[in-house]
Amino acid sequence: MRLACFLLSRRGFDVQSTKRPKELLELLDRRRVDVAILDGTASFTDAARLAGAIEALHPEVSVIVVAENLEAVEPIGNLRLFPKWTAFDELAHSIERAHLGLAS
Repeated sequence: MRLACFLLSRRGFDVQSTKRPKELLELLDRRRVDVAILDGTASFTDAARLAGAIEALHPEVSVIVVAENLEAVEPIGNLRLFPKWTAFDELAHSIERAHLGLAS
């Protein structure tokens, strides 16, 4: 994710990064955030729960969960899922679409 953060900053995105869910929720309380990207590689279930909390507390924030092996994952509501090892340009395009409120 560090490389993605670096490349997104180079594209003009204001990127904040944290590995702690509580810190992310506090950030969302303090700052205007358009898109939150969650890494669901270690635990997709935890990422999906955090995405649900973000959507409940901050419905204006679009959430994208990046994870491996998404073929085995059933779609969950309007949760945006994105394969971890996809070309960066596709990720940036998905973020731009999420920012605009468009479907993935």
